[in-house]
Amino acid sequence: MRSLTLNNGLALQQQSSNGDSSRAGQVFNGEAYIGLAHPTWGEFRFGRNAGVLADSILAYDPIPGSYAFSALGFSATVNGGTGATQSARLDSSIKYANAIGPVRLAALYGIAGDDRGGEAYEVGLGVDFTGSLKGLSVDGGYARKTDAIAASALSAANCTTLHLVPGSTCDIGLVNATISDNTVTTLLAKYAVGKATIYGGFETIHYANPSDPLTSGSALGTSVFTFSNNAFVSDRVLNVTWAGAKYEIAPHLTLAGAWYHFDQNNFATTTSGRPTSCTTAGQSRANIQSNCAGRENFVSFLVDYQITQRLELYAGAMWSEVSGGLASGFLQAQSIDPTIGARFRF
Repeated sequence: MRSLTLNNGLALQQQSSNGDSSRAGQVFNGEAYIGLAHPTWGEFRFGRNAGVLADSILAYDPIPGSYAFSALGFSATVNGGTGATQSARLDSSIKYANAIGPVRLAALYGIAGDDRGGEAYEVGLGVDFTGSLKGLSVDGGYARKTDAIAASALSAANCTTLHLVPGSTCDIGLVNATISDNTVTTLLAKYAVGKATIYGGFETIHYANPSDPLTSGSALGTSVFTFSNNAFVSDRVLNVTWAGAKYEIAPHLTLAGAWYHFDQNNFATTTSGRPTSCTTAGQSRANIQSNCAGRENFVSFLVDYQITQRLELYAGAMWSEVSGGLASGFLQAQSIDPTIGARFRF
């Protein structure tokens, strides 16, 4: 949240790196839970849990969880966040998971709270096939999150309304929060044959205005929210599609490649609530409305060498492009990020 407040009121060209996240400076910003596990009855957890959809999408991502090479890993909004990154990890939630033969099932219930929005419901069902279809796995998931919270920096107009100076006195711990009721469905598949695994997935997220609007003043981490409860007079629909493959070139040496595609509808409306036309051609990205139809594409490649159980070297690149409403807030329509590094797991 601190990265957002530091950019309150600043023009896009003046902003530093910032973003919303379910890791908001808490001591326990990953998972933290207590529970029971039984070989027959499955596992029960209570506390801070990753969502059911977050677990399944990670398992079907060709480059799982990577911030640099995976559009899913970079964006928890689509990677199990039920349309809002704040919901990728849920405080005060109950989670159950079990496997009965080749069938896997999981469910989660998130308790509502002032700093985390409304209730959350997630269910997942998967099958690991045997026999002639051995190597094929398929998963489906459904999630519903009420009063989902998506945080962003205050605009210059917000700062003016508060009689504050952008970038200085406007950094007072306030952030904007768009509130919505989100419904998510997923269909995922992968097929392992020999040293190769092929991946594919589809996710659709529907955003609607909250049925129980929140009021300003709730706190998360070190920030306090000012709420917007009317951003989706017309529902927003975000579709996410991906495909990719992973191949073990040699022992401990893996090559992976993936394509990710985001597509949203035009959910711009008139003051009467009726849908309106939305033209983005010829507009600068600073002036494009974020509620216009738009697309985003990513293509990435990665070479990974596992030196030891804990140490690995990697090199790769991701190319991306944005257009239409999804280009709003971007300085460049295209980018490429070659990366070389090492990782040590403790």
